[in-house]
Formats: sequence, C-alpha cells, structure tokens
Amino acid sequence: MVKWRDEKGEGALKFIIVLIIIGLAFYLLAKFFPTFWKPYEFKSTLKQEAMSASSRPGYDKELQQRLLAKAQELGLKIDSSNLSVEIKNQRVKIVADYYMEVQTPFHTFQRHFVQEVENPIYQ
Repeated sequence: MVKWRDEKGEGALKFIIVLIIIGLAFYLLAKFFPTFWKPYEFKSTLKQEAMSASSRPGYDKELQQRLLAKAQELGLKIDSSNLSVEIKNQRVKIVADYYMEVQTPFHTFQRHFVQEVENPIYQ
C-alpha cells in the first residue's frame, strides 16, 4: 500500500520559483532580441547599398540619406555624425558607429556597434 506524505507546499514553492525564472528569461529575451536583429538587418542594408553604389557626383549624400531613413525605420539612433559614406577611387566605404540601449528595471545596458562595409564600384 502506498502512503501519501504531506508535502507541506514544497512542490508548489519549487513550481513558483521555476515559473519566475522562466518568466524572467522570456522577459530578458524580449528585451535583448532587438539588439541582435536590428543591427543584423541594418548591416544587410549596408551591404546591399554598397554593392549597388554609383560614382556619380552627389551620390554619397543621397546614399547617406537613404541609410539614415532605414536606420530611423528600424529605430536605431543614428544621425549623420555616426554614419559616414565615402566614395573615391572607384570604391565605396560605409561606416556606422552607434549604440543601442536596453533598459531593464535593474540596469541599463549599452551595446556598441561599429559596422563597416567596403566594396568596389562596378560601372
């Protein structure tokens, strides 16, 4: 015959602790995921724009404006001082240097990104 022991709530306490840990893990994942995805997507845009670059006069300013618009669309805090587009000697070089902040109730984290793309211009 099986005897049932009084658990005195021990199983319920462990269950609540596990739920809290899992909830905290999902919360942190939801907070930090954009800091991995958005820079990846922006880097992809930088590569595409560098591959399709032109050497016509004024194209560097036009390209910079398009990239700033894409950064704003993604919610990245990039302005013209953080983004340089240089076209010379049939090469395009794009450098984006920016920070992303993740605010949690405990601490504000800053992730620093320097994304650089260089590509020859094919006419």
